[in-house]
Amino acid sequence: MRLPIRLFICLVALSLLLSSAMSILAQDAPTPFIPVISDDEGGDNSAAPTLDANVTPVPTQANPAETTVPDQEGTPTEPTEQPAEATPTPLPEAQIPNEALECPIQVQEAVTATELICTDMLPGQACIGNGIIQAQPRTATEGFAFSQPGDRTEFSGLNSLALTTSNTENLVWAIVDAVAPFTTRDSGTSANATLIAFGDVSMSNTGDTYDPNFQTATVLAQQGLNVRRTPDERGVVVYQLEPSQEVVVTGRTADNQWIRIEIPSAFSGVGWVYAPYMGVDLETLEYVDADSPRPQLEAPEFGPMQAFSMQSTRYESCENTPDSGLLIQSPSGLADAVLVRINGVRIELNGAVFVQAQPDMGMEVDVLEGEALINAADTDVTATAGNAVRVGMTAEMTPNSAPSIFGYDETAVGLLPISLLPRPFGVMPASGEAAPTPLPSDADDTTQTADDTSAASTPAAPSVAECLITAVDAPKNIRSGPGVSFPTVGALASGSSTVATGQANDSFNFTWYQVEEGWLRFDTVEASPGCTDLPVVEAPTQAAVTPTITATPSISLSSSELGAVCATGSVSTSGTSAGEELALELGGTWQATSGTRITVTTNGGMFRGEYGDYIRLTDSNDVILAQSGESTSLSYTFTADTTFTIGFSAANGDTVQATITCASA
Repeated sequence: MRLPIRLFICLVALSLLLSSAMSILAQDAPTPFIPVISDDEGGDNSAAPTLDANVTPVPTQANPAETTVPDQEGTPTEPTEQPAEATPTPLPEAQIPNEALECPIQVQEAVTATELICTDMLPGQACIGNGIIQAQPRTATEGFAFSQPGDRTEFSGLNSLALTTSNTENLVWAIVDAVAPFTTRDSGTSANATLIAFGDVSMSNTGDTYDPNFQTATVLAQQGLNVRRTPDERGVVVYQLEPSQEVVVTGRTADNQWIRIEIPSAFSGVGWVYAPYMGVDLETLEYVDADSPRPQLEAPEFGPMQAFSMQSTRYESCENTPDSGLLIQSPSGLADAVLVRINGVRIELNGAVFVQAQPDMGMEVDVLEGEALINAADTDVTATAGNAVRVGMTAEMTPNSAPSIFGYDETAVGLLPISLLPRPFGVMPASGEAAPTPLPSDADDTTQTADDTSAASTPAAPSVAECLITAVDAPKNIRSGPGVSFPTVGALASGSSTVATGQANDSFNFTWYQVEEGWLRFDTVEASPGCTDLPVVEAPTQAAVTPTITATPSISLSSSELGAVCATGSVSTSGTSAGEELALELGGTWQATSGTRITVTTNGGMFRGEYGDYIRLTDSNDVILAQSGESTSLSYTFTADTTFTIGFSAANGDTVQATITCASA
């Protein structure tokens, strides 16, 4: 078949164009691509892929130095000399500063990731912010997962925790953020401190779960075990234990068939379980029966993960990288100290510390804020911000020396990720004293007068700017003098502000603000810039203020779910039991100040003998404050600032309605 004339002409023309193009390409100098071709095939096919690889480094500016490159690349010996351009001589000069810059950047990336991931933390919760984590729970739980960023678990439920910062070219910095429930020193209640573990750190629980004066037993039955109200097979089942669950045992029947236990629930009581299904040494238990009084158990001084062993490393592969360790900060607004025991060293903390420990270097506690009382080898030392305390450690990470105190390394402390702590503070100098005001050096370097410099560099004088202090998140105690030993005379309501007119330090060197009603400690409130220049006033003595405490203290009662109660006089709430628990909590977590009288009345629900009360008040340490028995009304006056819950007898779908009233004692 013949092609149309026009199509034939087009094909001929196209062939001529292709031939011309090929001849032109054949005459082009291939010098930019010759060094890259290392195989024997060569040709246009091998040059094509090297074009993309060489477009970027081809000179983009017309200068003599760049025009000589193609001539050198075109020589026959250049392909063998090409690797010389990548010899170690020039590259380390570029890599050394890159690594120095890269490591802190990656640390900051880990901190930023943690700030984004570990938000809205619940009390008692631990969260992985970054890196590689290995963890084991105290009790084997199906589905336990705590290894990846974003994973969360109960901090006190951990038995061990290991953070690993991978020693690779791309440093992966590990961080775990925890809201740790530590016991307070004076009140014995629980307070939620912040614990940040970072770098290469390992922790193992050494705290006590139960009263150490009583024996514990483990469930041997593979299907779990019923807990009965009385020691016989016809007794009412009030709880069920899980396989391998550990409980406190407090006695046995005379026939050794039943043992008495503490029911491990929020509304604990005593129950009976069949002895052959429990791993327990019966001979060590005393004889009891169903009518024997319930023993009084004491909470351990250090509960799970309130005491632990720890070891950290100094990661020196990168400059300006923080040492591995733990940051611990006591909660804001707490005048008491929290307790923690690390490697057998007891720490009473009201502030913030950094802890690191290695067998060869011992354990060091840097006090970053506030103060810490540290005990080891029957020796106490009190350290304030700017101090470090060191205790010698054995290879097993136990103390082998008394604590010694000295000034910490300001440079090392300045690298710590303190931005992860909820309460901000400035790094103190190693002397432990407050950093000097930078006004003199500023004034020397300027042409302003002393008055001008003061106006530009500092807040206005008290005559111009008031010192306004605010209770941000909760009511704050007002005391008759600057110190926790002075009695409470009132409270600054949450969200309220007042003017401070003076300041004074207590025996622990904490600053207190003087207001019209009394004194508030600086770290329990938010202060305006005008507080910087408050005059120091003479603090009253204990004897001087004690006789004057005649006014009725301000009262406060608040609920995490219902808000403040005293302002309205009373609140009402209701709820329905969703399971087989013997009681129902309403209102969430409650807080009351000393002198507040609470009255609770209930309508609905059902009195259950297994629980024993229509209404029960229990503090944060699970100690029963008050119980109503078979009465549907309960009144109680708080003698100290208290965090507590309100439980009502209810189960299996029971609905409870309650009214809570606030009044002065």
